[in-house]
Amino acid sequence: MTHAHLRHDPPGRTAARVPRRRGVAGHYVLPAGCAALLLLGALFVTAAIAYGIWWALAGQYQVDTDDAYVSGNLIQVTPRISGTVVAVAVDNTDRVDAGQVLVRLDDTDARGALQDATAGLAQTVRQVRQLFEAVKQDQATVVLQQAELKQARQDLKRRLGLLAAHSISDEEVAHARTTVDTTAAQLSLAQSKLAAARAEVGGGMVATQPAGRQGAGGPREALRPTAGR
Repeated sequence: MTHAHLRHDPPGRTAARVPRRRGVAGHYVLPAGCAALLLLGALFVTAAIAYGIWWALAGQYQVDTDDAYVSGNLIQVTPRISGTVVAVAVDNTDRVDAGQVLVRLDDTDARGALQDATAGLAQTVRQVRQLFEAVKQDQATVVLQQAELKQARQDLKRRLGLLAAHSISDEEVAHARTTVDTTAAQLSLAQSKLAAARAEVGGGMVATQPAGRQGAGGPREALRPTAGR
């Protein structure tokens, strides 16, 4: 025998009932409207958590404004040489660093000047090398004159001995003395020429010569930068 239990609500109160649908195997499921609300709430909570993480990591460090000014120093930039500007590598308000290229000038004239200066330097190098060769030749001449003077003095000494033995005449001894004096004069001239050649080269390398340094100044001048920094 089955007993039925009846539920009585208090007077003046109506019990709220949630509509339910019987599902499979006797389970009840929420209506479609309630499931949609729960899904929407879960999405809102997820979005709030994601926003909080973004704000903690990056958002709090970003500031947006439509009316802001930044104070700074205005520096006038001028190129080392004059020329036609062919490229501008920066824009207004861009950040620049020391040594950064700002503008680029037309280098047609500079390249032509470099070619001329290079040719002039090559000519100067050849001239300086000829000076070094002249020094070598003068050194050889001095050595030769020293040998000839030594030979002339030995010949004079031998003739003086023959003169004492009355084997030769005084004329031959005088001729030997003249040879010694002439050779000594030639040696002195060669030594002076060598000293002048050494003074002209001034050092042991082409790059250290006054003419070499002057010739090298042309390419350096032509290689002056055509980009404003």
